[in-house]
Amino acid sequence: MKEGINLHSIEYLKKERWFSYWYQFFEVTQCHPVKRVLEIGPGNQIVSSILRHMGYQVKTADYDEAAQPDYLIDVRKLSSVVHETFDVI
Repeated sequence: MKEGINLHSIEYLKKERWFSYWYQFFEVTQCHPVKRVLEIGPGNQIVSSILRHMGYQVKTADYDEAAQPDYLIDVRKLSSVVHETFDVI
């Protein structure tokens, strides 16, 4: 994440971002059966938080520790570190 960006500010949470969130929820809910989700780049954790409230088991991966991911890693090295299976990434 870029330093100084407030991921919960109105400047960050523009209408287009909320559309993106909705499409992510929609896509996950259209895949069956899905229980386990890996979110790459969780940002402000809104998507992963809502998916958890919807009953999904969610893990996150990011290269920036400020995002507080479950897996702190460069996504290009994901398969060498993450040995869990997920229904949707």
